[in-house]
Amino acid sequence: MQRLFPLTLLACCGLASCGSADELPEILVVSDFELTDHHGQRFASDRPDGHVWIASFVFTSCRDVCPLLTNQVANLHRRVSQPEVRFVSVSVDPEVDTPERLAEYAGRYGADERWVFLTGEPREVRRVVTQILRVAMGERNDVAGGYDIAHSEQLLLVDARGVLRGAYDTDRDGMRRLEEHIERLLGE
Repeated sequence: MQRLFPLTLLACCGLASCGSADELPEILVVSDFELTDHHGQRFASDRPDGHVWIASFVFTSCRDVCPLLTNQVANLHRRVSQPEVRFVSVSVDPEVDTPERLAEYAGRYGADERWVFLTGEPREVRRVVTQILRVAMGERNDVAGGYDIAHSEQLLLVDARGVLRGAYDTDRDGMRRLEEHIERLLGE
C-alpha cells in the first residue's frame, strides 16, 4: 500500500511525526463536519468537543494495513482509558462501509462509547478527510482478489479545543510519543 501523510503536516514537519517529544505544535483548527456513526446516528465533529481525540482512517474490506492499524488503535484504547479521550475512525470506503458493516467491524475490536466509526456520503467523507483533516485519500484501485484505497496510516491527535496537534506513526516510538502527548493534553 502506498503510504500517504497528512498534507499540512508535510509542510511543517517533513515525513516524520511532528517535532520532538517536547514539542506539541498547534497545526490547524479542525472545522466542523457531520458524518454518520456505526450506530446509524448523526455524528457532529463538535461531539468530542472538550475531549482529546485520536483520528484514524480505515476501511473494512482492507486486507493489508487496516486490520493492523485498527488493532493498534484498539490496544491504545485499552491503555488510555480516561473518559476524556475519544477515538474516531473514519472509513475511506463509504460506498461499502455502511453503519451496519462498521458496527460489526467496531465490535471485532472492542469499541465502546468512546470509539466511533464514521461513514457518510462519499463526497462528504472525501471532503472531511482531505479538506478538514488534511489527510491524503486515494481512489479505489482494483488489485488481485479485491481492491485497495491508499490512505494515511498515521493517527491524528486533536486537543479538547478541536486543534490538530500531531500525526503519529503506529510503530513503538510513534505510539509512545502519542501516549505522552495525550497525557500532556489531559494535564492542560
